[in-house]
Amino acid sequence: TSHEYMRQWLPLRWQFLDIILEREAPPSNILCTKCKTRNFKIRCADCLGNPVLCVQCCRNSHEDHPFHRIEIWSGTHFSPGWLWKTGVAIHLGHGGNRCPSNQNMDQEVESLMSTFPSTFNDTGAQDMDEDDSDVEEPDGEYGWAGSGQQPHRDLHGAPIVVVVHTNGVHHLPISLCSCPSAPDLITQYLQMGFYPSTYKQIETVFTFQVLDDYRLENLECQTSCHHYYSKLRWMTNSIFPTSVPDRKRELARAERQWRNLKEWKWFGFGHTDAIPGDTDLALFCPTCPQPGVNLPDNWKDDEYQWKYFRSFVVDGNFVAAHQQQLRTTDDIWIKDGEGFMTRRAPYFDHLRCTTEIWEPCTCNEHRAVLDRSKPHKGCDVTEIGAFACLQHGCYCPGSIVDFQVGERQMNVDYGLVQAFNNMRTDQVLKIIVVYDINCQYSKNLCKHVEAGRYLHFRPGLNLVAGIGMFHVHGHQDVCYGRYAPRFIPGAGQSDGEVLERLFSILNGISTIARTMTLAHRTENVDAHMGDNNFKKIIDMGDSNLVQEMENVCSSAIDARSDFELLSQSATPEQTELWTASVQTAECLREEGNVEAMDIYNVKGIKGERDRSHSTDRDSGNLMQAEQEADSGVSVTTWLVAGMKIQEAQLSIPELTLTPTLIIYRAQLVSFIRRQGKKPSGDQRLQINRKCQALRRKADEFQDSFQQLFPAVALDGVDLREIPYGDDVLRDDEDEAYLAAVPCGEVEKMEIFLPSTCPGVLPRQLKTAAKVELKLRIAQAENALEGVRREIGHKSFLFRNNIALA
Repeated sequence: TSHEYMRQWLPLRWQFLDIILEREAPPSNILCTKCKTRNFKIRCADCLGNPVLCVQCCRNSHEDHPFHRIEIWSGTHFSPGWLWKTGVAIHLGHGGNRCPSNQNMDQEVESLMSTFPSTFNDTGAQDMDEDDSDVEEPDGEYGWAGSGQQPHRDLHGAPIVVVVHTNGVHHLPISLCSCPSAPDLITQYLQMGFYPSTYKQIETVFTFQVLDDYRLENLECQTSCHHYYSKLRWMTNSIFPTSVPDRKRELARAERQWRNLKEWKWFGFGHTDAIPGDTDLALFCPTCPQPGVNLPDNWKDDEYQWKYFRSFVVDGNFVAAHQQQLRTTDDIWIKDGEGFMTRRAPYFDHLRCTTEIWEPCTCNEHRAVLDRSKPHKGCDVTEIGAFACLQHGCYCPGSIVDFQVGERQMNVDYGLVQAFNNMRTDQVLKIIVVYDINCQYSKNLCKHVEAGRYLHFRPGLNLVAGIGMFHVHGHQDVCYGRYAPRFIPGAGQSDGEVLERLFSILNGISTIARTMTLAHRTENVDAHMGDNNFKKIIDMGDSNLVQEMENVCSSAIDARSDFELLSQSATPEQTELWTASVQTAECLREEGNVEAMDIYNVKGIKGERDRSHSTDRDSGNLMQAEQEADSGVSVTTWLVAGMKIQEAQLSIPELTLTPTLIIYRAQLVSFIRRQGKKPSGDQRLQINRKCQALRRKADEFQDSFQQLFPAVALDGVDLREIPYGDDVLRDDEDEAYLAAVPCGEVEKMEIFLPSTCPGVLPRQLKTAAKVELKLRIAQAENALEGVRREIGHKSFLFRNNIALA
């Protein structure tokens, strides 16, 4: 494990530290490791093994590695140096070789070399301790002669250019090709892998490697251009990083152009004269059924048409806001509609000619509905509306829209129509749309589309609305059966919350893009959505779809077994009635009557305010019936007492216990386990007192049984064991410190009830069994309602504190 590796490293720490310090010192052999004839004066920090070299060997070995960092020996220590001092230069036009037309370059290099101390060119061995007073001290700061700015200097016509590479910022002379047939200046730079920041007088270039490195840093680490270039400045001069020339603006501009060129190349536009159109620079899910792409010609003849339903999920991201910039008219849009963000001109035309219609809220007060007309101060974009495929979580190209004053329906309408149009849904029989507020949004969706000048649904389109499984519990109870994906054929096992997971990744770049120009922000959002879709595509093989298929097949076996067990417990008439009810409800939902799906919702008693007390209510009704029948000692009272003893033995403490039940629900199992494996004397005393209290209740229960059923003998009866929940841990419990509850104690003893009696029940207990069944059903309703209440509470906290849905 990781901890074991750390323990193994601790004794080796001093060994590691000694070797690292030894590498900082000069070697005992003072000769150059290459020629072995001259004294070394330079150490390369980037070459393998950090060799020490003389000036001539350093220049010769770094002609093809001009971006290595070197250190110069001053007589007492190594100080940062620069390869240009050794005569290293970059040559354009001849594959890195010197241009034959530049005959004076070698003379200039020799002239430069003559300015170095004579000890650089000494031959033979020389004592490291002799006087080095004539050795030139290298500059301690970045740049030239202690200056942090680039000097106006060249080497016999070769301009000194700032080169930004993955390991920092460099000043290097660049020799241009002077041949009569030499290409233009920009072409020479690009052919050698340098991207110029300007195009008339080139003073700064970026290597292709640094542009690729920043693109990956931005995608994987959500690194901003400011922080990335700050890292390069620190790598160049860790003591005075601000002395390094600031090229953040140039890097941001070059990065935008570089990413756009990459996209044109990846999507095949570099080999044609065509210009990318809408969604031509975006990837979409290859697994979703798309006629003409991944479906056979006879797919409409398939008996199981649910396989070809399309499903989408819609959601708004409040984090992806954008601050209004001072200058917006000069923004240059190098990408508009070719990716995932929708094309701006028709989108704004739709907004100008459409009026948002206020509709009264018919469900809970969701923030997305209440704040749909609320502006955000200082922001020209308050959030984005995103659309993705429900099953696989791939963003829909050409459908992502910006919101201006909240999550208005007119904005979502346009994005939804674009998603349908761009995703080849013209032949699909049914489309499932999952949206957090679909109970409100879907009511008049078709009317809004019909009234929109730029909106259109194909005739006969069958839309089925759904709400994600997490958010649906924050709605009214009726929304569960009407909109939960679990009750929508073709929705599969998706929870409808895939965009929430995608937004958790997109939010990292959204905060960075907030202060960019709108055009730059659009390109960043497009890039990250495209990266998400690319990763989804490459993971849909063995590592994703196959694994999901194995999990589904395994779950299907259990589901079929449970279904068959339920079918066996029902009569044929009940099965036929249930099947007909489901088919009727689904047909009515397709016709627009979502109320027909209420058959899936739990039916409560009319006027009931709190279903959490259904056990007490039902037991009270049964006791009243027994009193009216004058049946003597109440069987219901005896059964309730036994069930409460079981709850005291098994259940985990609840927050909803009433004072009358706290005495009975001593929660012994949980209490004993939480005292630890070595309880103190006081803790053992408390355990014994609780056990004695429960023992008294159990004895009273046994006495009541003998009074009710004197003819039933308990001797020799092997009662059914009930699960004790020892393997269930609370959030605040640690299994390593929990005490084991010994079997046979009072907290684990079997309680005689009709449900724990094995074999055929005695005649006297059959009536009691029917009463217990009713109480057990009420007990199960209590538990289910508690689960629903807790999920709803978590959904409420999520909507109000995290997602603000």
